[in-house]
Amino acid sequence: MKHMDKIKERINKGESLGIVASSNPEGVDYALKQIKENYIAYAKKNGSWELHKWDLQDKKYFFQIFLSHYLSYESEIADRGTNGYK
Repeated sequence: MKHMDKIKERINKGESLGIVASSNPEGVDYALKQIKENYIAYAKKNGSWELHKWDLQDKKYFFQIFLSHYLSYESEIADRGTNGYK
């Protein structure tokens, strides 16, 4: 797994890995719909609709929830094919 060692080395040096993957727009749409209530709750809690102004832990948790929904969508696509998440 030399490629993993090279990635770790670049991260340790503080180098950017660049973007080598892309997201599925349908998966992003699905995840955004799922986390709308979370976004509203965190915006109210942090007194701002601007995500960059939120508490760091709230931002992290928000992105974790988003990624969990996105990856769940993609897992479903992988299991069922391109018919989508139903």
